[in-house]
Formats: sequence, structure tokens, C-alpha cells
Amino acid sequence: MNAITSRIVATMLSIFAVQSGWAEEMARRTSAVAHKDHIMVTPKEIKWGECPPFLPPGAKCAII
Repeated sequence: MNAITSRIVATMLSIFAVQSGWAEEMARRTSAVAHKDHIMVTPKEIKWGECPPFLPPGAKCAII
């Protein structure tokens, strides 16, 4: 391998290592946030209300 090829390979490996660590950190943070904000409700606890006007009259909607 010549010097330029060696530098290219070293740079690519460095980028991969940094990006891999960043991806793992983001996955960990996203997972922690998802669990923190996660709630469970029963069907009786869902709050139904009026839907936007483009839906048929009498339709009910719930934000879940």
C-alpha cells in the first residue's frame, strides 16, 4: 500500500469509529427518552373529542 492509500484507509476508519460511537450514543439517548415519556392507558381512559371538519359529521377522534 502506498502512502496515499494508507492515509485514505486510516481516515475512513477514523470516520467510521467516530460515527459508530455517535450512533450508539444517539440510540441510547433516544431509548432513554422514549421510555421516560411512555405511558399506557386503557380504552376507557382515552379522551375522545370532535374531529376536524373534513371528516363526516358525528365522527370522534382521539389523540394517542
